[in-house]
Amino acid sequence: MLGGVLATLGDHLGSKVGRARLRLLGLRPKRTAVLITVATGSLISALSFGLLIGVNRQWRRGLFELGKIEASLRSNRKDLEAAQQRSRELEDRTANLDASVESLSSSRSQLLSELDVLQRQIDRQQEALQRLQSSVLAFRRGEVAITTAAPLAVARLVRQDGSKIERSIEQLLNQANRTVYARVLPDEDPSRQLLQVPISEVEKLRNALQTQDDLVVIVRSAANVLMGEQRVLAFIDLRPNRLVVRRDQVLATMVIEASDRSADGVREALNLLVASARSELQSQGALEEAIQLDRNAMATLSEELAQGQRWDRAVIEVVARDDARTANPVILSLRWVDRPETGDAP
Repeated sequence: MLGGVLATLGDHLGSKVGRARLRLLGLRPKRTAVLITVATGSLISALSFGLLIGVNRQWRRGLFELGKIEASLRSNRKDLEAAQQRSRELEDRTANLDASVESLSSSRSQLLSELDVLQRQIDRQQEALQRLQSSVLAFRRGEVAITTAAPLAVARLVRQDGSKIERSIEQLLNQANRTVYARVLPDEDPSRQLLQVPISEVEKLRNALQTQDDLVVIVRSAANVLMGEQRVLAFIDLRPNRLVVRRDQVLATMVIEASDRSADGVREALNLLVASARSELQSQGALEEAIQLDRNAMATLSEELAQGQRWDRAVIEVVARDDARTANPVILSLRWVDRPETGDAP
C-alpha cells in the first residue's frame, strides 16, 4: 500500500513539474520531470526495502547474515554427513558386537555344559577314590570278602534253545549268589538275592548262548565287597572255549647266571619267570584262576640251581604240562634246558 501511495505521489509530482516547466541542473523541463519521476520511484523502492528490513527480522538476518547462514549450512551439512557416516559405522560395530555377544553367549553355554560334565566326572572320581580308600582300609583290617573281578561262578555252556537258556542262566546266577553268601554273610543261609547283575549283561549272555557253540561264562565281582554288605554288583565275562595252550608249549624263558645262584636270587628269578608265563597265558585267553603251578617241581629246581651241580649259566623254561582249553586248568612246570649231566657240588 505504501508503494502504491508513493508511486501515485511521484507520478503526480512529475506531472506538476512537467506542467510547471521547471528546470533542474540546467535540464529541459521534460528531462527534469523524468528525473523527478525516477528519483521518486527509487525513493519508493528504498523506503519499501528499508521498511521491510526494519519490520521483518528474518529479512534483516537474511540480508546481513546470508553468508554466515550459507557457511553454517555447508558446515552443518558436512557435520550431518559425518554424523551419518559415524552412525553407519556405529551400526556396523553394533551388529558386530551383537554377533560377538551371541557367539560369546553360545561359547559360555558350551563351557558351562562342559564344566558340568567335568564336575560330574570329578564327583564320580572322588566317589571312586573314597571307595578305593575304604577298600584299602578294609584290606588292612582284613574285612574284604570279595576282591574286584573275583570269579563268583564259572560254567561251560553250549548253544541252547530258549527254555534251556533261561534255566542255565538261572542256575549260574544262583551259584554265584551262593558264593556271595558264603564269603560275605557266611553265617546266613542264601535266602535272598544279594547278587545284582545288570539286565544288559544278562541279555549279552542270552544272545551269546543263541549264537555261539561253546562258551566259558564267568560271573565276576564289579568291585571290592566288604564283610556284611547287602548288595554285590557283578558282571559277566564271556570267553570262547578254545585251545589256549598245547602240551610242552614254552611260555617263558630266562637265563640265570652263576653269579645269581644264591637261594634268594634263584627264587626271585623263578618267580619273575612264572609271572611272565602267567601273563602270556592270559593274553592267549586262559583264565587267571585256572593257571596252576607245579610247586614241587619249582622247589626242586630252586634247590638244584642254588646248591646242586656246578654250572656257569642256566636256561630255564616254563612249559604247559598238558593241552588245555579255556575251561580247563593250565598246569605250569619248569625245566632246566641245559642241565649238566654230571658234576660235583662246588
